[in-house]
Amino acid sequence: MIDIVQVEAGMNPKNRKFVPFEEFKRFLEDRDYYLFGIYEQVHEHYTGESHLRRANPVFISSHMIELNRFQ
Repeated sequence: MIDIVQVEAGMNPKNRKFVPFEEFKRFLEDRDYYLFGIYEQVHEHYTGESHLRRANPVFISSHMIELNRFQ
């Protein structure tokens, strides 16, 4: 079983070079994976816009959550 998944996701809906974050989130949550953190955030430096271009979200399985639950 895979407990941790990291993907490179598009954060700007106008940028079609990356799979949108929302698609990854929906796909993985439907399979009992939940957002753990968002890493390596990159801004739209090509266009000079101040919002995010892409990021590397990490999702963890519900199994991993149960194993690490505080008692």
